[in-house]
Amino acid sequence: MRDKTMIQAQTPPTTTAPVSLIARWLTENLNTLSGMDDMQIARRFGYAQQGGIRQWKEGTRAVPPGAIFTLAEITGTHPEELFALWAAQLLSPESVEGKALTELAGRCVRPEAHALLARMKRAGIELTDITDEHLDLLRWMTASGHQRRDALRAMEAV
Repeated sequence: MRDKTMIQAQTPPTTTAPVSLIARWLTENLNTLSGMDDMQIARRFGYAQQGGIRQWKEGTRAVPPGAIFTLAEITGTHPEELFALWAAQLLSPESVEGKALTELAGRCVRPEAHALLARMKRAGIELTDITDEHLDLLRWMTASGHQRRDALRAMEAV
């Protein structure tokens, strides 16, 4: 019996990494940003048990497309930010398309930022004319919902 305990103590625990971008994002952010545990989230989606949410996080079950809006709502994230991550789960991460979507997911720009840049262009503002205040505004507009929340909390602490 003692030998069995020694063997178990020496064997490192095995963890499986999420296989898709959306699974990784859910694992890293869903509970923190929503302020809910898996059971509460499952109930929000109409599930009686939390297994489906865990399977989304593990990447063993695809996140349904209709879940994007609820996920965005409960985490304070824009649906556009989650869409590229969601779409990548449909492709092999090693495929050309999967790599392209992974790259795009890291470069998503929110529609508000595009609109601001278009207005600046129409107003004749050149990039060389942009002040630090303009850059701060652009950073704020392109930040994700949870980045904005964290920045506001940091300002409250001061």
